[in-house]
Amino acid sequence: MHPRVSVSGLCVPKLTAPDAIEAIAGLGVANASITAAKARQAGAGEVVAASRRHGVAIVATTGALGLDLSSGQASAASRRRGEQDIDLAAGWARR
Repeated sequence: MHPRVSVSGLCVPKLTAPDAIEAIAGLGVANASITAAKARQAGAGEVVAASRRHGVAIVATTGALGLDLSSGQASAASRRRGEQDIDLAAGWARR
């Protein structure tokens, strides 16, 4: 597989983030994106461990900015989730 090929985690919607990473690795692909919701659900440690175990670099998260602007509280919570997603992606980039 060409080293620039990347597979979106959106291609495997029914799998958890670690299972999606394993499936993507099975295709011979070394780069993938994962949805932010799946990354949060699995936890950063599990995603990073699966990424390392299967040799798949997480190069992006998708769906990270589902902003809820219905109230000040909701907006602040959305912003915090977005910041957490950015921190997760930055952690993967440093691995």
